[in-house]
Amino acid sequence: MNRWRAAAAAWLLLAGASLTAAAQTYQVLVQGVPAGSLTVATGADAGQVQVTFSYRDNGRGPDLDERFTVDADSGSSQFRIEGRSTYGAEVREQFDVVDGRARWAMPGDSGDEALQAGALFLPVTYTSAYQAQLVRALLQRPAQTAAVYGGFRMTVERVAGHTLTDGSGVSLFAISGIDTAPHLLWLRDDDRRSLFASVDPGWALVAQGHEHEAEPLLQRQLQAQGERLRTLRQRLAQPLDGSTLIQGVRWVDTAAGRARGPSDVWLFDGRISAIVAPGTLGDQADQVIDGRGRTLLPGLIDMHVHIG
Repeated sequence: MNRWRAAAAAWLLLAGASLTAAAQTYQVLVQGVPAGSLTVATGADAGQVQVTFSYRDNGRGPDLDERFTVDADSGSSQFRIEGRSTYGAEVREQFDVVDGRARWAMPGDSGDEALQAGALFLPVTYTSAYQAQLVRALLQRPAQTAAVYGGFRMTVERVAGHTLTDGSGVSLFAISGIDTAPHLLWLRDDDRRSLFASVDPGWALVAQGHEHEAEPLLQRQLQAQGERLRTLRQRLAQPLDGSTLIQGVRWVDTAAGRARGPSDVWLFDGRISAIVAPGTLGDQADQVIDGRGRTLLPGLIDMHVHIG
């Protein structure tokens, strides 16, 4: 472990000395107003990257310093991030490849695994610069997917394109497998697939000098998200033609504000036709779903929730 820490300290000193003075700057816009920035400085060999990220939204925001290396296969053999999260929690994470082992440490978690060919490291906290590097790495992997140290997989797909006002192109990529919804990022259509923007309603990070592109990118992204959801529905939806029996399920009576059952819930052509005591109407249906131990509720709409 002492050897690992010594190697990490030496790498930090070397990285700090070799980074170029020039840096790419990105503006953070909150409700269209400048609120902070992200800067990315790349080493002379393009293998060392240093990032600073800070903004304020309603008095809250992160202050982060991030460093990582880029290997020949676009993965990272070393990663550091320190600072404060949006709500003020300490951020301190590190990852190193030492003696054929992948090792990481952060408050509340650590790991030590044998190297896996093509595997990637995913921190808990990271900037759009590192996220862009993950996209570039995934694009080089077979089927654009890769294992992640810790035991799961990430996949990337291009979901949209857009032409900027200067005539150049950017592409929207979605990373799936790491959250409840895909992470979206705009990269330039150049040889390096460099970071261009990350946009959401009311918030944007855009390459400096291109702030006017934030709103068109957002509208194209919202359109692409809708198209993607419709495609998923067509592929994954299971029509319930004829009769369907959901056996022994608890169900939410929204009018009364309570849960009821267990009951047998019968549907015909996708609409509820009967809710009865288990076994009352037999069990002969075109589709039978075992609802025991489960709860049936109407389509749930939560108007305000923070999942992250």
